[in-house]
Amino acid sequence: MQLKQETKSELLGKKDRPVVEQLDFIDVLERLGIAYHFENETEEALQRIYEAYNDQDYDLHHTSLQFRILRQHGYPVPCGK
Repeated sequence: MQLKQETKSELLGKKDRPVVEQLDFIDVLERLGIAYHFENETEEALQRIYEAYNDQDYDLHHTSLQFRILRQHGYPVPCGK
């Protein structure tokens, strides 16, 4: 139970955390198959990421990761900027 609380606080508690770190963290949770435990927290984090979508300039890996995760969760992300 303690690990679950720590994970929730990682998703929500550090709103000033760089977007690339949030994306990597969400990706890890999904790859581990435990993201369903944190659906509400993930959606809050993704909403913040989506709102700052055009404000960021990332490398190819993080651009594609952001595109994939946002599209996967139903956000209308354009193919080009």
